[in-house]
Amino acid sequence: MLKRREFLQRVVFGHGLQNGEDNGFLSFFRPRQTEAIRVVHAVRVLDRQVQVHTRSGAPLIEVSYRSVDPARAYGVLKSLANLYNGPAHPPPRARLFPDVDAAITGL
Repeated sequence: MLKRREFLQRVVFGHGLQNGEDNGFLSFFRPRQTEAIRVVHAVRVLDRQVQVHTRSGAPLIEVSYRSVDPARAYGVLKSLANLYNGPAHPPPRARLFPDVDAAITGL
């Protein structure tokens, strides 16, 4: 449920992940992509980067995401937690870390 396309798209838009990293000189040789294509690509990349693990018998979900930018990693994880725990999509049994700050200490 956490890696639903709707959630991932909202995170992509919320953090501008569709804009990616500018690779300077090399970006000159790549053809320009529409925003729709960039969003689809960013959602696929985010889907691969977000790892979700459950522990049997425990009502916790462990979510990991790595970024060279700690603020981006924090923002992405906090956004996913808010979407997962939000009133429109109540979790069936488990809650994503209620305190994301504690969950990502050490990044």
